[in-house]
Amino acid sequence: ESLRNDGRVWVPLREGDDRPPVDIPDAERDFFLERRYPAFGNLVPRDVASRAITAEIRAGRGVG
Repeated sequence: ESLRNDGRVWVPLREGDDRPPVDIPDAERDFFLERRYPAFGNLVPRDVASRAITAEIRAGRGVG
């Protein structure tokens, strides 16, 4: 199952970036699912996406 209609999943490239998400341009975003799974991008199974998202959160990356 893909991340239906949610767009591309990303975190800021720069650790500790506290700008609002809408102020972070694409060039400064890490589209980590696309980087980890280049053949699938955001169209990975939901359990794979959930584990990858959890790893990013535990690493202290994210917004909001």
